[in-house]
Amino acid sequence: FVDSLRAVVSHQQDLAMEKLKQATGSNRDPKLGLTDAFFTLGALRLSRGEFKEAASVLRPARLAQQGLGKTLFRYLPSFHVAIPLTPTSHFCVFPDTVGLNILLAVAQALDSDYEAAVETLEEFLALMPGEPHAVFFANLYRSALGRHRDVFSSLQRILPDSNLQIASVLLLGRACSELDDPMTARELFRKALEKEGVKL
Repeated sequence: FVDSLRAVVSHQQDLAMEKLKQATGSNRDPKLGLTDAFFTLGALRLSRGEFKEAASVLRPARLAQQGLGKTLFRYLPSFHVAIPLTPTSHFCVFPDTVGLNILLAVAQALDSDYEAAVETLEEFLALMPGEPHAVFFANLYRSALGRHRDVFSSLQRILPDSNLQIASVLLLGRACSELDDPMTARELFRKALEKEGVKL
């Protein structure tokens, strides 16, 4: 696994993939402490556009960690993957329970399977209710499916006191707009911008 990381940072993706496949081979159990290897292999497959393969790597690691909740210890605590959301913003995920679920949902969404992405996050939220990162991504993908009432129901009581929650307010505003309530959408956007110190 460490050799694979050396290959990653020296831009030798093929070698990194080979080493990660060895670390996560069929005789390996994700519960044995190599969650990071499954996470890294899934992230590399995502970066190569291999979305189905990424999901197939991340799924067993995610299932192995479901019972651990927030107590999961990572082998490399500072290791993370940046997921681009817009041309100017990224979202960082770590090889923990939250990160595995989000990365799996991202792989499913990039494979145009938004239903599976939402289902993945809803299953996770049943185990860790209200986890803000999963709430955001679940609603992002519900919005992509046109499930605006679900987005509204999930986010209607949100208070924008962090960048992540401000992003969620934008999803809520978009849902209101799609539900033919532009006045509520405008008010939500105004409050979010005021929170950030922007005067309208």
